[in-house]
Amino acid sequence: MNVNQSISLFLVVLATFSAPMLAKILRIPVVVAEILAGIILGPTILNIVSHSAFLHFLSEFGFLLLMFYVGLEIEIKEMNPKLIILNIAAFIINAIFSYFIVRFLNVDFIWMAVFVSASVGVVIGVLREMNLLDSKVGKLTLYSGIMQEFIILLIVTSYEIYKSENYSLIKYALIILSIVLTILFFRVVKLLHWWYPEYFNYFASSKDPLSLRIRFVLAVMLLSVSFAFYFNIDPVVGAFIAGLVISISFADLEMIKEDVGTIGLGFFIPLFFVYTGVNVKINFQDLPFVGIVVVLMFLSHLGSVIVFYFNKFPLPRSLILSLNLSKGVSMVVLIMTLARAEGLVNQRTFSTAILIGIVAEIFYTIVFKNLYGKFLSNATMNKIK
Repeated sequence: MNVNQSISLFLVVLATFSAPMLAKILRIPVVVAEILAGIILGPTILNIVSHSAFLHFLSEFGFLLLMFYVGLEIEIKEMNPKLIILNIAAFIINAIFSYFIVRFLNVDFIWMAVFVSASVGVVIGVLREMNLLDSKVGKLTLYSGIMQEFIILLIVTSYEIYKSENYSLIKYALIILSIVLTILFFRVVKLLHWWYPEYFNYFASSKDPLSLRIRFVLAVMLLSVSFAFYFNIDPVVGAFIAGLVISISFADLEMIKEDVGTIGLGFFIPLFFVYTGVNVKINFQDLPFVGIVVVLMFLSHLGSVIVFYFNKFPLPRSLILSLNLSKGVSMVVLIMTLARAEGLVNQRTFSTAILIGIVAEIFYTIVFKNLYGKFLSNATMNKIK
């Protein structure tokens, strides 16, 4: 690592540390601030970051932890059948609207992924800031975001498996069988914990001096990543599957999420977003297109209205509530990073999509907060008991 690369590492780490303070000053989501910090350091403005293998590794590890954490967040067992059906229907409607928008704009179909994206992490931040996380609105919005994120990632995972070398139904069946056997193995571990608690005290306790719990979850993630390499699948898909398997296997995920969040959300995942910003090179000629797409993104999420409408919210209120699902910068980053790695998009498309994700995140967050405060704050603050 030469001097320029060392300085670049310092600047990226400094931006990662400083992004929350920037977010607080500008009153924008932290993810947006992290990407903006990277854009400032990158070729769009200052162009002072030299790429290195070590910096790339840190970013890739953050990407793996992000996918793993997303898998942990998808708690399928908490979804009731009605909500699952409504969200599948909402996703189909959103996809149909996105298809016609893509045809109208005359762009590649990869842009459908931008239109249907939803970002659970940012949604949680907005709901927490507005004290809505435990309300009926908050629960419905959160579950809808999780379900739609899960559907998107399921499609991405299936695509990655399908396009891998030597694809066959037998290979797909082996992957599913491996997942099922892993879940069964974890179930056996839970039974052993019940029968022989003295051997699992450190793992289940909030006090874990040997860090066995974090060793366990990281081992599962990295083993799943190595499994993905074996099947010629993108490693981030392996990380997502690992998180999903743990989420399905264990009832109490809070301590696991806290452990992963400490190292992931605390540093590596923010660094990934900063480094993503560094790789963005904005073409200012695309700004009119960015504005048009941001406005049209609301139309591509009209399907989300049915989730609220069929849970006894009037149509006007349902339209306002669906605004909080009309953006998903972290999911846009995730999908576009995978697409660029696969050669499905060029640098200009990648950068424009990230910029759209940033602008949409800020725009729809502001609009939602203002409309909610004006029309809904007194009508929907009933807590779920």
